[in-house]
Amino acid sequence: MACWAPDSAHICCTNELNVRVAIWSLSNRSVHYIDSPKHPVKSTCFSQDGSTMTVLLRIDCKDNISLFSTSTWKCLKTIACQTRDANDLFWSPVNHHIAVTDGPLGGAVAVYSVDGRQLAMVNLVDVS
Repeated sequence: MACWAPDSAHICCTNELNVRVAIWSLSNRSVHYIDSPKHPVKSTCFSQDGSTMTVLLRIDCKDNISLFSTSTWKCLKTIACQTRDANDLFWSPVNHHIAVTDGPLGGAVAVYSVDGRQLAMVNLVDVS
């Protein structure tokens, strides 16, 4: 998997074993690594303004969302997911919230603020 960062100066990619994400700078040829992405394609998402990248990580058999600054590629915060099997993540249009969808067996959607608070959890399997 490979994708452009919003600044068009970096490329994010995973190796064939999907054990880490590499962020390659095209301007100074540096590279930053993020270990333990959960999925090769669905694990990364950029905020609408491009200032933050979120990565869905699997650490010690638990799902986490880590937020990284796209100017320094340093981790800003890690949020523990309360979903059963986090599958995908999305930024809100105004960069205030992150939605995490559960896998098909869990069927939930959780919404977190960028400061790490869980704002909502909806179980789509139990909805009548």
